[in-house]
Amino acid sequence: MQTRNNWQLPAEGKNHKTQLSIDNCRPKPEQVDYAIEQIQDLITMPTLKPWYCSAAYKLGVTKLLQLASIARADGKDKPKFFSYLINRELKKHRAAEMRQPSTVLTP
Repeated sequence: MQTRNNWQLPAEGKNHKTQLSIDNCRPKPEQVDYAIEQIQDLITMPTLKPWYCSAAYKLGVTKLLQLASIARADGKDKPKFFSYLINRELKKHRAAEMRQPSTVLTP
């Protein structure tokens, strides 16, 4: 990475605005259903299924499955650790949304 006046420039070929739009693509319902099937062992209360679906839409299916893998490998209480990991990522996601400039046009 090149630096100029203590600011880091993006790596060659990467555009942060493009990256944000790619990362924010909403997964299809079939993808979310598949992810929910894959994490059934980590969902202890069926009433929380909508929360996990919401997390899949916000974070992405790939991220949700990565967190499930981490919880299965490292968690003592796997479902509890999984929900902790999701909450931590959702907080990061909300913070990133707050930092993005508004797209609302002012007169």
